[in-house]
Amino acid sequence: MKVEAPAKINLTLEVTGVESNGYHTLDTIFAWLDLHDSLELELADLTSLKMTSDGADLSRVEEDENNLVLKALRALESVVGRALPTSFHLTKRIPAGGGLGGGSADAAAALVGLRALHELEVDDGMLHSLAARLGADVAFGLRGGFARGRRYGDELTQLELPEELQERELILMAPGFPCPTPEVYRAWDAQPSRSAEGATERFLAADGPTRLDEIRNDLEPAAYRLYPRLTQIRTRMLEAGLEAVTLSGSGSTLFGFVPLEGSAIPYENTLADLGRVIRTNLRKGERID
Repeated sequence: MKVEAPAKINLTLEVTGVESNGYHTLDTIFAWLDLHDSLELELADLTSLKMTSDGADLSRVEEDENNLVLKALRALESVVGRALPTSFHLTKRIPAGGGLGGGSADAAAALVGLRALHELEVDDGMLHSLAARLGADVAFGLRGGFARGRRYGDELTQLELPEELQERELILMAPGFPCPTPEVYRAWDAQPSRSAEGATERFLAADGPTRLDEIRNDLEPAAYRLYPRLTQIRTRMLEAGLEAVTLSGSGSTLFGFVPLEGSAIPYENTLADLGRVIRTNLRKGERID
């Protein structure tokens, strides 16, 4: 069987606090993208994981027990109390280390696929619990669609995708280097930025084209200090006419909306020297309740 693992972007990302354990609390708007990895699963005598690239650099994706697909398998095995030998074939399209939640999406797809393949009596609530333990973005990857994430991003409220965003094309710019999330958060701790304060509420309250004006990410200044190249990429994207150009998550991928009158502009040519250019859309629908 095959399960899709869609990428995500953060349309807003507010850092709302830092807990005593060092974890950062968030208020964020997640949105699924049409860009996706594909995970094929088959019953097997022994578990194995094979990866194939469809545009993604596999040099930063582990093919061992550190891969989130296998971590999801082991977590599910611990719950059901038995081995679930499975052959996995993962086709990667989502850039690794780019703030698009590729590994988390793969883990969520593995949980969904394993439950169906092995006909497990594991309800949605248990699946969500496992996903949240694997990572906040895994919890969203399991639910999917368009949602508000609070606490660590794992407390999700499902939302309706605004009509004015349903047909808007996006350009993703993947510069070819990762922004390690712990590093970006350490940089934020050193110089906290709350430029996105209240952005989530304003985004939800906005109407029509003004909604794009509320797209904000508190982690941007920290990521730009660490990787000045990102600032140059953002400038070029804005000069090309893209709207609401913003970093997704902790980076390194930036996204921008194609103007309504500019869908035919060959961004793949004008921005190709900056890295990998991906044209995509926000994805409608969700996976499970």
